[in-house]
Amino acid sequence: MYYICLMSEPVVASNDASAQVGSHYGPALENLRSTVKWLVAAAGAVVAAIITGAQLVNYSDRNLLGAGLAAAAVVIALSLTIVLLVRTAKILTVPRPTVIDLANAEIPAGALDKDRRESGQISDSDVLWLIARKTYLLGTYETVTDLLKAYDDAATEVDNNASDPAARQLLSDLRQRIGTVEEAAHYRDMSNAYKSLLRKFWRGAAWFILAVVVFSVSGLLRKEAPEKPSNPVTKPIPVRVFITDTARPTPPQCRDRVGVAVGGTLTSATVVMPPAAECAAATLTPQSGAVVIPDP
Repeated sequence: MYYICLMSEPVVASNDASAQVGSHYGPALENLRSTVKWLVAAAGAVVAAIITGAQLVNYSDRNLLGAGLAAAAVVIALSLTIVLLVRTAKILTVPRPTVIDLANAEIPAGALDKDRRESGQISDSDVLWLIARKTYLLGTYETVTDLLKAYDDAATEVDNNASDPAARQLLSDLRQRIGTVEEAAHYRDMSNAYKSLLRKFWRGAAWFILAVVVFSVSGLLRKEAPEKPSNPVTKPIPVRVFITDTARPTPPQCRDRVGVAVGGTLTSATVVMPPAAECAAATLTPQSGAVVIPDP
């Protein structure tokens, strides 16, 4: 049975130079974390910009198609950005595997079989990633299982003979090497998640750009402006009225009269005509068959 107390005491600096090999995975992991955090912040800023910008646009002058395209573009762009935000943030939660997890994964992958290791016939790509770097990460050990067994033996030796400086030094070196292996495996998992995100990023970016273009074009699809009447009558205007409807029983002397336009337009006015001589008072509607001319 394996037992490990990696955090039970401070790591003692090793004089073994080989124990330092692979230590660059720590800075690489921090750089990757910083990049992912920047992407999370950028995606959050884009979400805020989309929500704020969508509220500032006036949609009342767009027709039904334009308003529909604008709404669809906002939904697509916002959805893509939120998905990017969630998936990017999820990379930061990739757990750090323990050396026990790594050793257990070697059993079903066939990594304990020397022939399969040498031929590269390992079914688990994550296990193969570590085995391919065994000289770099595992030192003189062939597998993580061997490294874990060596640590277990060293811990037992220290328990039995705590005053042996060589045993304590070996345990410290093994603890440091195990930490390096775990750190490298954590970088591997985060890097794989980041690469998976990038493979999907370009497709999403294309849809995002298309949504922005559609949103911009939707502003060109405006409602038709209502026709405004020409020469509207906004106040009473003295006019002369010439009756042109010959079928109307109007005395000849009443076909040319004065009146006051009170509504409509000068080409189609509502005119009130006072009584004059043999002409009775009358109201002329726009469809009365007459010509209205302003009377200076």
